[in-house]
Amino acid sequence: MKIVTFLTFLSLFLTVQAQSLSEQLGAIKTKFEFTTSSSPLEVSQQLIIKSAGMYYNHGAESAYGAGYETFRLEIEVANDLPLLRSKLFDGNGGYHMTFYDENGQQIGFVRFHSTGILRLRKVNDFQEPFHYYSFDLRGVTLSILDKTHRIDIERYIQ
Repeated sequence: MKIVTFLTFLSLFLTVQAQSLSEQLGAIKTKFEFTTSSSPLEVSQQLIIKSAGMYYNHGAESAYGAGYETFRLEIEVANDLPLLRSKLFDGNGGYHMTFYDENGQQIGFVRFHSTGILRLRKVNDFQEPFHYYSFDLRGVTLSILDKTHRIDIERYIQ
């Protein structure tokens, strides 16, 4: 009996050790096809993870804020997303994400302002392109994500 208990704990320990950090935190690996302006986008890692978000507003005499639970789509790209010029966004620009089903039919889209996107570089050099993106999927229904085969991401500047 002691041997069975020991082997059970050992197998559980080894299973947890074999998981990546993102898996241990509850991330789900996805298998979406990614494009940018309909051209293939090389994505080496993609996942969706539950996260916390917040919004706030403050004025001269009052302020308010709130937190919410959301899901984030996180991707690692080989090359930074190309920059397109557009009047879609004011200020710092943003991103337009379009969702397509397996038949190539558009099933939804969402726009993100640049301030809401987390972007990271591999090295501490401002000339280096971004390689990691994290998009807050607030406003994107899970039913759309269930049907999604391809996601097209375009990056805009005004």
